[in-house]
Amino acid sequence: MSSINEMNNDQKVKSTGTVKWFNDAKGFGFITPDDGGEEIFAHFSSIQMDGFRTLKEGQKVSYELTQGPKGKQALNITKPQI
Repeated sequence: MSSINEMNNDQKVKSTGTVKWFNDAKGFGFITPDDGGEEIFAHFSSIQMDGFRTLKEGQKVSYELTQGPKGKQALNITKPQI
C-alpha cells in the first residue's frame, strides 16, 4: 500500500475511520483514521450518502484518502462496507 507521501493527485487509498467532529453550519469536520495517524479533513461535498450531507460524531465511515492543498483529505465518504 502506498503512503500518503508517495501519492499524486490521481492516487487514492481506501480507508476507514471514525468522525471526530463535523460542523453542519461550516460544512466540514475531521475523521480519525482506524489505523492511527493524523486526522483527515472531511468536506460535506465529499459525503456520498442519501439525504442531508452531514456526519455525526462517533460515526464509522469509509473514504478514499488523498492529499489536499492543506493536508490529508477524505473523498467519497460513505458508510463502511460490512
